[in-house]
Amino acid sequence: MKKIITITILIGCLLLTSCAVPVHTISFIDENGQVMSEPVFYGAQPYSDGVFAVNLGGSAYGKWGFVDLNNQFIIDFEYDQVLPFFEGFAPVYKDDDNPDWYFIDKQGNHAFDGQFFYDASVFSEGLAAVRSSEGDSYGKWGYINTSGEYVIEPQFGEAGTFNEGIASVRIGAGESGIAGYINKDGEIIIEPQFAYCGIFSEGLAPVKKTFNTDTGDWGYINTKGEVVLDFIYSYARIFKNGLAPVIIGDPSEELFRYIDTKGNTIIEPQFYDAFPFYEGKAAIKRNIADNEGWGYIDLSGKLIIGGNFASSSDFSDGYAAVGKIILRK
Repeated sequence: MKKIITITILIGCLLLTSCAVPVHTISFIDENGQVMSEPVFYGAQPYSDGVFAVNLGGSAYGKWGFVDLNNQFIIDFEYDQVLPFFEGFAPVYKDDDNPDWYFIDKQGNHAFDGQFFYDASVFSEGLAAVRSSEGDSYGKWGYINTSGEYVIEPQFGEAGTFNEGIASVRIGAGESGIAGYINKDGEIIIEPQFAYCGIFSEGLAPVKKTFNTDTGDWGYINTKGEVVLDFIYSYARIFKNGLAPVIIGDPSEELFRYIDTKGNTIIEPQFYDAFPFYEGKAAIKRNIADNEGWGYIDLSGKLIIGGNFASSSDFSDGYAAVGKIILRK
């Protein structure tokens, strides 16, 4: 009987044009939580360089482009994948005859004399990590400058973005490799010895000793490679505004809390997901249900914006992208 009822309801919805479908859409908000635009997009990346990267379609076939705060098109929706603009350039990807990443400028022009890369990251501190698609260096990561020139040749299994003059790199690939840190001359300054390395922020970086996801062995090191907070965390993200979100204990049971640089709990465990503070606000998830419970807290842990968004991004230059579930026919 249950199967018959289910099928009848489904057929009814297919036949009735008034049936509405819940859709995850994106709006932009300002630092006060004021909605800046109607929810017309299906995906977005954090605000940067004066524009949002947004997805116009609601499926795997949706295309990405760039808009301003008024939803005015800046660069047409023609890309299958994109990353945000930083320092005047954005990495983009088209699944066409030449399926590689390349960089565009703010006019949508292909930058750096038409160079292509197997993979690419955003610019930070004048350098971008790129994965070579050429010759003997194929599949290796190195760094280019804002003229598109290699300043650190492709040689790494993985490469992170530079922050505070330091970037994480992996020697070897996957779980056969180990991660450490280099400076902008490509010199190793913290020996590869970790399974995973986060970026440096406020003088500290989260690192994990092993690849075992069931082992709570995240900790924090300083720029000299010295352990500042011991390897006791099941999950650890970067410090911003003096606080970092972490999990202590079984990650399937315990919630995120925020600690200070001495390891003291400042905001008690209460979040199903939690991100670093940006511009004094942190994106957090208050319940376990999908597409629910996202909002923003201040440095005291008080909810100040939302609380029931379907998703939320970090604040940047006073703006953030948030998800809403709306019914569309």
